[in-house]
Amino acid sequence: ILLGLDPKYIRLAPYTPVANFFPPVRANSLGIKVGKPVYLFTFPSVASYVGGDIVSGIVGAGVYQRKNLTFYMDIGTNGEIVVGNSDWMVTASCSAGPAFEGGGIRHGIVASEGAIEGFDINPSNFEPLISTIGETKPKGICGSGLINIVAGLLEAGVISQNGKFNADLPTKRIRKGTDGYEYVLAWAPETQN
Repeated sequence: ILLGLDPKYIRLAPYTPVANFFPPVRANSLGIKVGKPVYLFTFPSVASYVGGDIVSGIVGAGVYQRKNLTFYMDIGTNGEIVVGNSDWMVTASCSAGPAFEGGGIRHGIVASEGAIEGFDINPSNFEPLISTIGETKPKGICGSGLINIVAGLLEAGVISQNGKFNADLPTKRIRKGTDGYEYVLAWAPETQN
């Protein structure tokens, strides 16, 4: 879109991108106000839903130079995953939009005012430290919040690597719910609900 190309074919079978390689263009020809000799370079895409964003990440992080097996992920509207090293790489792409809209989460919501977007946990008493969009009382969890919550709970030992809760921890935040154990991010009176 930035280069003035019509992306409509990526939504039509067989999901062919307009181009995989893009020539450099003068930045000011695209309305980017910089010096005349400045060129804009766009990273190439590999396939329909494996675009320049993941390619730039692989290059920027140096994954293509590593000897160790590396997992690299780019999550946006689509999620792209690359596993590999300097010898080989494989990739997959999937729709990630629902994850960022709280899809499939009991209190999942789109990233809007009141959505929990940040999470940390006090490792001494397992109390949550949450931040919400708009700095208001929480009313749900958006996708970025969900990722922070899972990472924080794992790091604090509240959940194991296989996702099981450690119900023996000395906190009332872990309780038995209708679907098994759960961690209470905010008590009902602390929320907008």
